[in-house]
Amino acid sequence: MGRTTWGLPNINYELNKAASRGITTFLWTYQLDYTKGRRWMYQVEDNYDFGSHSDGTNAFEPHIPLNAEPHWSQVKVNQNAPNFWRLDSGQHSAGYAAEDVLEDDLQPDGATYYVKLRIKRTGIQSGSTIPVVKVIIINKTNNLPAESVIYANQLIRNVWQEKFLFSFHKSAIGPAVTAEDFNNNVLVDSLGIIGIEDFEILGDEGYTPYEIKIYWYGQVSCDLDYIAIDDFRSHKLHSGDYDSAIQIFVDNYKINPGLGNIKVHDEPSKEYLLPTRYVKEKIDTYLSGTGFEHKGALAFHPSRWYEPKISSSQQFLAQTRLEILLSNNYPIGFVDVAPNYPGYTTSIQNIFDTRLIVNNQIYGIKFEIDAANRFEKSFWFSPQAHSWKDTVLREPSAYEIKTMTNLGICY
Repeated sequence: MGRTTWGLPNINYELNKAASRGITTFLWTYQLDYTKGRRWMYQVEDNYDFGSHSDGTNAFEPHIPLNAEPHWSQVKVNQNAPNFWRLDSGQHSAGYAAEDVLEDDLQPDGATYYVKLRIKRTGIQSGSTIPVVKVIIINKTNNLPAESVIYANQLIRNVWQEKFLFSFHKSAIGPAVTAEDFNNNVLVDSLGIIGIEDFEILGDEGYTPYEIKIYWYGQVSCDLDYIAIDDFRSHKLHSGDYDSAIQIFVDNYKINPGLGNIKVHDEPSKEYLLPTRYVKEKIDTYLSGTGFEHKGALAFHPSRWYEPKISSSQQFLAQTRLEILLSNNYPIGFVDVAPNYPGYTTSIQNIFDTRLIVNNQIYGIKFEIDAANRFEKSFWFSPQAHSWKDTVLREPSAYEIKTMTNLGICY
């Protein structure tokens, strides 16, 4: 079932109709579009080793350069962090624990962002006047900073906390910690934060290069895990503001026999992977103990490894923690001749078995299956059965659908 704005009775009617025909469907969380925020996460490791937002590298995905490993697989939001930087006041000196964090082309200008740091105090100091770390964000073109200090009494000893530090408006002349309208009135967002407006992207305003630094004062021992940059929706999502809406959606449809799985996102790009995980884990929670756990969350992953904003299948699984790798691939649109026309056989053969061809079928399937096996997850293959943007991708023939299906079974 595709995305729709129908009301509850109509959706249940359609699900019941599907069930009467022996069909179960994916139901997109259409009512929860506002949960689709963007989160960029940077893992803290020793020697200033922050993970970038690009793909990782391993033997299963040899198309990714060997020097591109960003440690995305180490990101863990809950419990203990598998990789973190331990700063001990008895062993280390005060100074920058990290510098030059952020990539220049990820967070668009013209939006409000929220800076978080996951930190654990290990030292015994708890006085309010003892600073632990300072997080600074700097416009690299004009050196304008915005910053926030975390003090010892704001942290619970030996407990990981994701601390919200500050919000800022990103622009070529920013970062601005206050936002004003055209009449110079200071704005207040719906969270009550003065000077920040509720907006995502006003337009294509470019990507001014910013960086983040973490300064450790050397007085209080602590562990650093990650820095997270949220847009407004992701900030509200990770603050729990949408939890009740997610639960209502699950409760409305979980019992319907026509519901196969709840589809959280369609082909999420990298900045949507962690919010997808958050929604997925909430759905798991609300299905737990109901007997409908098998109807849990899924999201399509396009096996288009050549697109830089699309995650590799392994990054997708590592960061969403979905139990199913649901892959789609549209190879037929790249076959530039139709059946029964000269050159068709050669063209269709190339798209299936030549690795250099964009949207190649066999290599796309193999990458996905290798990743699913590595993570011990189920692999579901979705063959192209439709046209899409008629001027680009044509509708496949019945024999082409059969070929895609058989290849999926074979591999």
